[in-house]
Amino acid sequence: MYGSRLLRRSLHVTGWSHLLGNAMKRACQHLTCWPRLIAAARALCRLFRNKSWRKQILRFLAGRVENADKILKHFTAGMVKWRFETVYECLRQLLGVRTICENLDLSAVFSSFQDSALLEASQQALAWNGLWFLMGYFFNTCIKPMEHLRKWGLVCSCPEHIQRRRDHPNKRLECVHNGRRLKHARVKYFSVIDTIGNGAGTWTHQQLQDVGGHLWILEETNYARRMTKADLARRGKWLKSSPFIMAEAEDPHMAGELVMQLQRASDDLSPLEIEYRETFMDDLNVAYFS
Repeated sequence: MYGSRLLRRSLHVTGWSHLLGNAMKRACQHLTCWPRLIAAARALCRLFRNKSWRKQILRFLAGRVENADKILKHFTAGMVKWRFETVYECLRQLLGVRTICENLDLSAVFSSFQDSALLEASQQALAWNGLWFLMGYFFNTCIKPMEHLRKWGLVCSCPEHIQRRRDHPNKRLECVHNGRRLKHARVKYFSVIDTIGNGAGTWTHQQLQDVGGHLWILEETNYARRMTKADLARRGKWLKSSPFIMAEAEDPHMAGELVMQLQRASDDLSPLEIEYRETFMDDLNVAYFS
């Protein structure tokens, strides 16, 4: 039970990253236009990752887009090894090159292009009038909060290591306390659910009308958010299970109450209930008698 990267002094919980990855997958699939969105993202990623094509694009953008070379220099998004946990980085980097895409005319950039299928897919993506509003709204209200929650659960919360990560952001840290307590995870998890549920304020109806009347974007993404909120609430039910509350007994008074409850418990327990009692008794005694 001490081997989890997520929750110290609790039942071993595997798959925090997979839980959020699966939730992201479901969120994306709730968008009816997701196949079109991912096809556009895939085409643009392939286009901008090719160095020779990127050089040609930069020649065309010279004097049109400020710092275009610096923007494209750091573009690394790709879908060769696609996982839904990477949708955040893919959409984030594509949104970073939005200005370039809005000033790009591929027929003027390339006099000839061998990959006709990629050229056609890229042109269709650039011509999609609602692409950037859809991508930005869905990213900010749904994908971004879930990705931040996923990463939050995979890092150590020790004050010492919080400072060490600030001083050495690229260094991997090892710690026996590497994880989050269940009470922290419960609060964080359900606060993110509320954030996703309240995400409609990012764009108003009037703002979407002003940028071309793309009210369908609001309807599509709001439906995806509502379904995602319900899906996350269902997946997070285990965080509210009563046996896990024992892991929160850090103060001696609460620990003592739980010790007495467990000691008075009937011997007619299920194997799972017995495992709960044996799992937590040592930690509760330490907290109670310390």
